[in-house]
Amino acid sequence: NEACYALGVLTLDHLCLARVGDLDPETGTSASDVFNPVQRATALFRRIISGRKAEEQKELVQKEIARLRDASTAEMWRDSQQCSIVELEQVQEMGLRVDPATETALLTLRAGDRPHELIFARSHWIEAERAALLIRRVTGK
Repeated sequence: NEACYALGVLTLDHLCLARVGDLDPETGTSASDVFNPVQRATALFRRIISGRKAEEQKELVQKEIARLRDASTAEMWRDSQQCSIVELEQVQEMGLRVDPATETALLTLRAGDRPHELIFARSHWIEAERAALLIRRVTGK
């Protein structure tokens, strides 16, 4: 259960999530600070990453996203540092909820014994809704 930023590709058969890094490429926010409530609560007390190091890490994430966007799903799956494939036929449960307090949408999937929580920033809520509609249409869940 590691929090990270990922690039996802959704087809009629599967969802491929490729890990792109630990920092938000737009804001430089650490995934663990955003997605882990304990980490978020203690974030004020931790040392802030130096501006230069954060910028370097953001650039690495942006480069990985650009590289994966140009790749086919098969290449993405083969080449990504870490890739998770969710076969849609194995999805047993799915839910979508919006949290106005954090301005995020949470798409939850359970496929086999593996839960997946996909968190979408407010600027990407439409993608969360589209993904939920397609998954619901394919799986009937």
